[in-house]
Amino acid sequence: MSDLERMATLDFVIGVLKEHEKALDSISNRLEKSLKDLKQTKRQGKFILFSCTSWTDFKEISRRAEAVSFQVDQNIAIRALKGSSMYEFKEPTSGQTEAEQRGWALPREPEELRERLAYELRISKKKIIHGELRLSP
Repeated sequence: MSDLERMATLDFVIGVLKEHEKALDSISNRLEKSLKDLKQTKRQGKFILFSCTSWTDFKEISRRAEAVSFQVDQNIAIRALKGSSMYEFKEPTSGQTEAEQRGWALPREPEELRERLAYELRISKKKIIHGELRLSP
């Protein structure tokens, strides 16, 4: 291979490397912007709300949540905050529920429900409030 061919090959390799550098810079900038947007969204208190119709689904996805709230009236309403997502499960307190059909049900008494949630979601009772977690406007 002559010196001229070697120089042409080296120029080609340098050109390809410059193109890759530009592409990587572009990708890096987009990732930084996405991360900044995500942090901004979290700072603004925006969450994604998921409404679960199955206790099993709710329980699995809400394990080790940062905070949990519950209310007992016509329904048992439970919300779990995990990351930038909030998960919700509601079950009527009257009539036969899906859980009762399977032979178990969520307790109706607040302290019993708090105990059950702590066990099922594997979190401290201190992280469970009798009240409501709400999404900020």
